[in-house]
Amino acid sequence: MSQAEFDAMLTAQGGRCAICRSDEWPGHGPHLDHDHVTGKVRAILCMHCNNGLGRFRDDPALLRAAAAYLELHELGLAHSAETWDDGRLGGGLYGVSLGSAFFGE
Repeated sequence: MSQAEFDAMLTAQGGRCAICRSDEWPGHGPHLDHDHVTGKVRAILCMHCNNGLGRFRDDPALLRAAAAYLELHELGLAHSAETWDDGRLGGGLYGVSLGSAFFGE
């Protein structure tokens, strides 16, 4: 992609990240996001959104699971109980409460 094409894409996005709509560009400035399988350019993202997609391996299912995780905790519906031994996780119970029922594993 040429600089002129990049600039046109950023202008078409209103000078903002395509995901979070921020107009601040921390780090190395705007990032050109692309599909890692096809190489097709998707949009221009800020460093945080671009890194976030990469950390979730560009997998929509993982991103939806992460969003549900955050939302359930914010609503006070997700719970966990862990056991620790000398600073190491020994095991735990994780689940969701709905009314008076708890569903865990």
